[in-house]
Amino acid sequence: MSTASLETLDRVARPPGPFRGLDRWVLPTRLLGWTEEAPERYLLDVPFVPAMLLTCSAEDCRVIFTERDGALLFGEGLKRFAPHEAMFGHDAIASLDGEDHTRFRRHLTAAFHGEALKGYEQAIVSTTERAVGGWPRRRPVAFAELTRELARDVIVTVVFGVTDPGRARRLRSALDRLDRALNSLEMAGRLAAAILMRGRWAPYPRIKAIHREIEAVTREEIAERRAAPGADERPDCLARFLAAAEEPGDAVSDDEVIAALRVLVIAGWATTANTLAWMAERLARHPEALAACEADADGGPGRYLTATVQETLRLRPPVPVTLRYVARDFDLRGLHLPAGTLLATDIERMHLRPDVYEQPRRFRPERFLEQRPGTYTWIPFGGGVHRCIGAGFALTEARLIFATLLQEVTFAPERARGEPSSRRTLITAPGRRATVTLVPRP
Repeated sequence: MSTASLETLDRVARPPGPFRGLDRWVLPTRLLGWTEEAPERYLLDVPFVPAMLLTCSAEDCRVIFTERDGALLFGEGLKRFAPHEAMFGHDAIASLDGEDHTRFRRHLTAAFHGEALKGYEQAIVSTTERAVGGWPRRRPVAFAELTRELARDVIVTVVFGVTDPGRARRLRSALDRLDRALNSLEMAGRLAAAILMRGRWAPYPRIKAIHREIEAVTREEIAERRAAPGADERPDCLARFLAAAEEPGDAVSDDEVIAALRVLVIAGWATTANTLAWMAERLARHPEALAACEADADGGPGRYLTATVQETLRLRPPVPVTLRYVARDFDLRGLHLPAGTLLATDIERMHLRPDVYEQPRRFRPERFLEQRPGTYTWIPFGGGVHRCIGAGFALTEARLIFATLLQEVTFAPERARGEPSSRRTLITAPGRRATVTLVPRP
């Protein structure tokens, strides 16, 4: 099919209203106002901002996620319309496309599957048990604040594997400063400026200084382990990465290991903390699902807890879209996308399609006991070669944390009405910080 015979962007639907769809980003709850008749594809075409095509078509997702020829760039998409370059650093973003990315995943994927995940379980449980013991009971608490600290401590213990008390304190302090910087109004303003400047970020010395501190801690940890025989057998991600660095041939370097840990910190911290917070917010308002989770936590196989994590990620995905930058003209099933367009799979709308999910706005974990999540219809972690490398870790972590804490406490809602979503950059969070009351279980 020639380019001339393809449908062009000028014929794609635009969102209604004076804000041309941008209100969806600032006010996520506006998503629920979209009717079932809204088109699968629509175009955000705002002055001074690159045109972005959003799609919630499963067939479009299949094409996007299976593209292998370099026409659709993941890292460049993040650079153009997300704060990831400032968050991760240029080196980490540069490794997200092309052969570097393929090689990177080949070496590090083993750290997030099979026996590796089983090896992390006890550390996740122990970290959770220590945290729950100090949580307040019988009064409303912002659960999102508790899960932020818990997810941070899991990163220190299970991802970095830091056991030296002084080094652990330095790492926690650096991570806290990083979290405040990434969630600041300054970051939101810098993101807006970078979008207008087509992905060119102004220097951000505060973030770079924090990354240098995290890198210093990591290099100290690496040096200590290499000086101690058997340290690479410890049950943490860093040990797995260092084992990959010792593989013969084209092994990963220490710099790549450090970049990988940086990505895991940022990609896996706020997203996991908010998923845990949303789980508590939803379960507190759905007593039957909460009772089923408690039964599963009391010696069950974990299937219902896993389904609850999956259902939470369906209704409240941490990020609303996954992005690609169109590096050269691309045919998306008969639609001509010119180079320079941003292409986004609309995760939020995909997960609310009534032809895919019966009663899509209802919180019902049982749906994932009845059928497996679809490759192109359940996409909280993206898809294809750029599917989140830590997806298995995130699912295991959330299931184990809730299995552990539900043995000690249960949840009561602060008020009957559920919490709205809020968003400062890209991550969707509970609007009232998942305020619930923790009640001791008998």
